[in-house]
Amino acid sequence: MASCSFGGGTNVGRKRLSNEDSYKADLSIGLWLIADGMGGAKGGKVASETAINEIYNNVSKGVSLTDAIVEAHHTIVEASKNHTEVYGMGSTIVAFRCDGSADYEVAWVGDSRAYLWDKKLTRLTRDHSYVQQLIDEGKLSAKQAWGHPKSNVITQALGMTNKTIGVDHLHGRWANGQKILLCSDGLHGELRDTEIASLINQDLTDQEIANQLINMALEKGGRDNISVFLISSPLSGQVMEASHDATIPFFSETERTKTAEASQSLPGRKHWWQLSKPRLFLLIISALILLVALLIILPPYFTSP
Repeated sequence: MASCSFGGGTNVGRKRLSNEDSYKADLSIGLWLIADGMGGAKGGKVASETAINEIYNNVSKGVSLTDAIVEAHHTIVEASKNHTEVYGMGSTIVAFRCDGSADYEVAWVGDSRAYLWDKKLTRLTRDHSYVQQLIDEGKLSAKQAWGHPKSNVITQALGMTNKTIGVDHLHGRWANGQKILLCSDGLHGELRDTEIASLINQDLTDQEIANQLINMALEKGGRDNISVFLISSPLSGQVMEASHDATIPFFSETERTKTAEASQSLPGRKHWWQLSKPRLFLLIISALILLVALLIILPPYFTSP
């Protein structure tokens, strides 16, 4: 069976000076990870990168997804205790595993989410958050929850030293045409589910849709770091774009700095030679029309009296 095609990206947003999100995808082991760090500019980066590294390395060795996340939690706790400059750091995680078969699994801690797209958008994960507790207790409706002032308060995260971590986990089975969306709260905190659904419901590549999701989150305010993966069912038979590396690493410190400096520019912009053939054709036709118009309009101005 074919591998899953996918698109993804991350952006520092419009308000933050650094990107504390980390993400990684590797088709060779069928693993996609998004981690949202907490604990300040330095601690958040360390926590999310540690989470990504630990989970990836353990899954590569055959460790189950849930056990790999628990190991990452312990590693972050120990690092936090041993290094006062990052004490109290933590990270959310949402992890997706699919080896190209009809089955997949999702595991998560915190409020980074996974959604299923199957002609409509369904959230697969349940946030470990204060607002979700209010919903569960009947004190808040799901409609009232979106944009709640305490929506960033989470009840579980990797690295919480006073808690035994509880990893939520589910299994699913692919159907033709389905997609899985993974994202940090920088996306779902800016866009309602209906807005996310409208963007996914387009005849575009996964990468183009991922770019548009990030762009719209930025247009809505971009108050937090934004990270996204959109993964298509291997049953759909899509082929990955040749320009898309099968392995996406988490951001290095240099890449984070570059992203912070370019935080006001939207992702997904391409050079003219990277455009699809229809768009390139349209660009050429537009240029020719402009040239003809100039040739008609300008000569009288240069004619001698």
